[in-house]
Amino acid sequence: MKNVIIAAACMAAIIIARMILSLTFSEQVADVFCRVSIDTLFFYCIIATLTDKAKARKSIHS
Repeated sequence: MKNVIIAAACMAAIIIARMILSLTFSEQVADVFCRVSIDTLFFYCIIATLTDKAKARKSIHS
């Protein structure tokens, strides 16, 4: 559940940063930032979920 809250907070920060970048620089810069950051967040969530499951499985067997 903690990972979901972290992901939601990161998405809100990405949206705010995209708005600032589009106003400050250009829409293309904001689009590149958004794509890279969302991809990074996606893979972070997958890895975090897998490591949490591995820790839970390890604690059950111990």
